[in-house]
Amino acid sequence: MAGAGQDEVIEASLGMPSGVDPAGQYPVRPAVGPGPAAAIAILRRVAFMLLVLLLLSIGIFALTYLAPGSPEQSLTAGRPVTAEVLETLRERYRLDEPLPVQYGTWAASAMTLDFGQSFRSNEPVSSMILRSGALTGQLAVFAFAIVLLVAIPLALLAATHQRTMIDRGISAAAVTGIAAPPFVVAVLLLYVFGVRLGWFPVFGPGEGILDRAYHLTLPAVALAAAMIALILKVTRASLVDVFDQEYITFARARGLPNRTVLLTYGLRNGLGSVATAAGLTLASLIASTALVEEAFALPGLGALLVTAVREQDLPVVQAVSLVLAAAILLVTFVTDIAYVLLDPRLELTDSMS
Repeated sequence: MAGAGQDEVIEASLGMPSGVDPAGQYPVRPAVGPGPAAAIAILRRVAFMLLVLLLLSIGIFALTYLAPGSPEQSLTAGRPVTAEVLETLRERYRLDEPLPVQYGTWAASAMTLDFGQSFRSNEPVSSMILRSGALTGQLAVFAFAIVLLVAIPLALLAATHQRTMIDRGISAAAVTGIAAPPFVVAVLLLYVFGVRLGWFPVFGPGEGILDRAYHLTLPAVALAAAMIALILKVTRASLVDVFDQEYITFARARGLPNRTVLLTYGLRNGLGSVATAAGLTLASLIASTALVEEAFALPGLGALLVTAVREQDLPVVQAVSLVLAAAILLVTFVTDIAYVLLDPRLELTDSMS
């Protein structure tokens, strides 16, 4: 039997009223709302995000004008026009103004979500983005859910069977997944499960909730494959480190069920560092939809951007690029908050400094 001193250590490590959390490693923080320091840290991070977005908007606007061809050629689609028509187009789209003035006008309109009209369809660009963005968001969230539902249980299984055939098999599958490009996986899934077996539709977004989920299953799996491998490797490494900590040994010495030790103490403390990888994964999913959407003929943001680049539709290219950049920055910001909530060792100011 453990002595009195050892019992005190074990009880303290398992959440007794000694100022230590149930996992036994970190001091308990008071259950109070964020203080002034946290608010200042959030405001500082928001200001930094806005600065980055400003710089990205300047780069996006400038690069589209540095691309081969001119805005006038994009407007006329290369057709010969008279000088009067060309001058009318320049005045209508303010192309006769200096480039900094054009950027200021575009940026001011973009702040009100007014991105002008498409050069090709004359449809408001904001309407096109809203329609396509909803599909891309659904696809990214679906793929992200698949990543978490597959990667975390497999990582837990591998971490609890270290240096066994199970661990090696899961690690080998993860390496294979990382090496497989999403477009190649998309084509493979399309051929096997769509064409040969006929289990899933091969194109289109579907109508309604269930039909939409049915149509997006193969694209979401193709998009999630490489990210599953990444989250699996990061989560496994984090859990292996956590399972070697003393408070896990103390929890087992106290006779707690293995399920409680693994899920409540091990997984809880191991997910802190995984939050950052998960946030970056979601951002990567948003940015990587183009090829998968093209493969499955999905009218999402990625496909819209590819089509706009092909047709030299500058307003659409600028708007979609800016929206994707803003979405990635927002996901990164939310990831910082989630990281602090999942890791009791950190304060909000630490994560955002």
